[in-house]
Amino acid sequence: MLEMTADKRPASAQEVKNVLRHIEQQRISGTLSQTRPHSIIPPTPPASSNNQYLKEAYRLYTQRRLNEALVQYDRALKLDDRNALAWQGRGLTQALNGQHREALASFEQALKLDPNLLIALNGKGTALNMLHRNQEALDIFDRAILLEKDNVIAWNGKGAVLSALGQPEQALTAFDVALHYDPQMAQAWGNKGLVLRQLRNYPEALRSFEKALALDRNSVVYWNGKGLVLSEMGRYPEAMLAYREVLDRDPNYAPTKCGIGDILYAQHKLRGALDHYEQALKSDRHFVKAWERRAIVLADMGNFNKALDSYEEALKLDQRYAPAWNGKASALCQLQRYEQALDAYSRALLINPNVPQAWNGKGNAYYHLGNYPMALDAYERALRLNGRMATAQHNKSLVLKQLQRYEEALSAADEAIRLMPSDPDNWLRKAEALKKLHRRREARAAEAEVARLRGDA
Repeated sequence: MLEMTADKRPASAQEVKNVLRHIEQQRISGTLSQTRPHSIIPPTPPASSNNQYLKEAYRLYTQRRLNEALVQYDRALKLDDRNALAWQGRGLTQALNGQHREALASFEQALKLDPNLLIALNGKGTALNMLHRNQEALDIFDRAILLEKDNVIAWNGKGAVLSALGQPEQALTAFDVALHYDPQMAQAWGNKGLVLRQLRNYPEALRSFEKALALDRNSVVYWNGKGLVLSEMGRYPEAMLAYREVLDRDPNYAPTKCGIGDILYAQHKLRGALDHYEQALKSDRHFVKAWERRAIVLADMGNFNKALDSYEEALKLDQRYAPAWNGKASALCQLQRYEQALDAYSRALLINPNVPQAWNGKGNAYYHLGNYPMALDAYERALRLNGRMATAQHNKSLVLKQLQRYEEALSAADEAIRLMPSDPDNWLRKAEALKKLHRRREARAAEAEVARLRGDA
């Protein structure tokens, strides 16, 4: 059990603030100090009582014989249901077994009996995080940190929760605090790498995964993270080497199969990409991203019905996965099912209203339904989010022409041309607007540019 002597607790909330300020200054300057590692004490040791069931449960837990360990914990609790360590051990075992709701109940029971049980607090925070109850999880990790300021597991957990809450900068600070107290904590380095990748800070993300691998060379998670970062940097041969390290250790690791699929997709090798996404799903049928990526490839191949089925599988697993709603909507548009597409775009935008592609797609659905004012509103929302989105400017020109607002249609076409001068459709929109304005000479010049770009000149 984690040591709970007075010298391990923060003297005050100000002390914790001082540590945070110190860490933030070091992170900004790049001089994060490498202090002596803080020991991470292993899970619950055998109790000092004569409860043999508890001792046997702990032995089985350490051997990862989880179902047998749970039987022994239940027997121990029948003998003494006020044993906080038994409830804590039961929770840890259930958590390792993927039983997060049950683990949460066990940790809560342990904390009723001993509110300052650090491992149970960390376990409860982790269980809440796994159940997507992230604000509650954050409160629990903060409580653990107030009890023990250098509790690296709580700082690491807090970082993971902040990342899930969409606060990546604050998450980085939490991981850096964990690494201040224990620079040998591979998990914190790996988590930091994931957040830095999310922020597109690829060099620092790569450095973090390298740090994690220096501490745990056999972790498929860190090798996969390294491969993912290298792939997004366009360094495909190096990414493939990292992914090979994963598959040498675990030939069925689904995220790596998906990562290789992403590289093949970027190289326009659609059949190879599809094969790897399907391999990922063979390894893990619950891998939402693999269903979504498979759907994208199928849509690119023109198989929109199968793509739609794949998006549906993703959404069965996670109703709040916005990319799958966007993809489903796009496939429905291709199948001319515009009312259903509108509903899917609306679902996507409820989850994340800041995706310009979704607003542009919603505009397309409205356009095909003949609702031009609503289409225009959707295109303008897309452009407010991304003023350099040439497709939305093109579509705006198209719908303004339908609304007989020809001067504005011409302005939108000119802006689309400025953003994407090599797209003949943008020049065609300009020609159409100029014709409506009876500026025939300029219209002929725009049409000549269309022909040149299409190779017809």
